[in-house]
Amino acid sequence: MSVSFDFAEDATKLKWRYEERRDGEIARFEVCGLHAYARDCDGDFTFWLIRKGKQGAVLAEGETRDFFPALREAEAALRRIVSARIAEMRDTPPRPNSDGVEDTEGAGR
Repeated sequence: MSVSFDFAEDATKLKWRYEERRDGEIARFEVCGLHAYARDCDGDFTFWLIRKGKQGAVLAEGETRDFFPALREAEAALRRIVSARIAEMRDTPPRPNSDGVEDTEGAGR
């Protein structure tokens, strides 16, 4: 489904997959083993969450009244999580490979 944005403040940076449901809208985005999900509960409220894997632990979540602000909040949380993962990988020292020789070509990355 393609969504056109009438207002610049509703624009998102990521390409979410949208679904229309009888009781509201759903948006999903997947990257690096993380699954972002936002659901508009028929205009009453909108919640979002980011999981490690499809049914893994919830890494971040939030709730707001409107759908597009929820998507932007989820995008910001997703950027923070991915940035933290990248920083962690950069700080990980190289590990020895199966020959016992230190892998200097990106081990732990």
